[in-house]
Amino acid sequence: MLDPATRLRDACFVAFDLETTGLVPGPCRIVEFGATRFALEGRELASFQSLVDPETPIPGEATGIHGITNQMVRGQPPVAEVLPPFLDFLGARPAVLLAHNAPFDLGFLEYAVLETRTPCPDYDVIDTLELARRCLPGHMRYTLDELASRLGASHHEAHRALGDARRVAAVFRAIVARSPRLETVGDLCRTVTPQQIAVPLSRVPPHQACQLLRSAICESRTVVIVYQSRTGGRTERRITPKSLAASGRRLYLVAYCHTDGMEKTFRLDRIHDLRIEDP
Repeated sequence: MLDPATRLRDACFVAFDLETTGLVPGPCRIVEFGATRFALEGRELASFQSLVDPETPIPGEATGIHGITNQMVRGQPPVAEVLPPFLDFLGARPAVLLAHNAPFDLGFLEYAVLETRTPCPDYDVIDTLELARRCLPGHMRYTLDELASRLGASHHEAHRALGDARRVAAVFRAIVARSPRLETVGDLCRTVTPQQIAVPLSRVPPHQACQLLRSAICESRTVVIVYQSRTGGRTERRITPKSLAASGRRLYLVAYCHTDGMEKTFRLDRIHDLRIEDP
């Protein structure tokens, strides 16, 4: 993040967006990265766009939203190859990072960082959804589609990563133009608390663990996990997984815990080891 005293008209901004196979990081995968670096007056300084092979079929419902098909991603680089240059683009020069409904994109970005063990700086991100709610009260909806239409930013290609990143940039410029109190980076951060991309690489099971849990759910198999409590203690538990669920930026496992004799919800980033019991 830039010096809080930096005037927005003198700042550099990077808006980014991800397209995915679904809504839950881990079971669902990134299929496209997009970002635009721009100045407040509207000039685009650089852009980044890359399709990604998610290494899993893209559901028809997802294709119906973003238009990305299995054929389009066939032969494209995997996320491990695209993520480093994408992160480099975000941090190539001091800038304010922007995303609309940032927890969604950050959840997928953080999971990709964990899965690929890619070094990631502690970036701060401004959520333009929250910014719009604070600066433009009275709207019924604050989706990117709705805001882009109302604020005259709907000319960019919708629901593709770079097109949506450019719409985020246009919406942000329109919000600032309508908010005379937003003059500096400090004003922006006081209006909306920045969210962080900050991923400790030893947390959250990688994609292979999610695959194992999905198999256990489908086959009603018992799994033994080593789970860390809120106080830091670790215990071994026998569980029967029932479903994976997302809340905010976290992924959870709903399971019947044989150790405690009840259904419980476990945070995946607190599972340190797991194995499926033999039938």
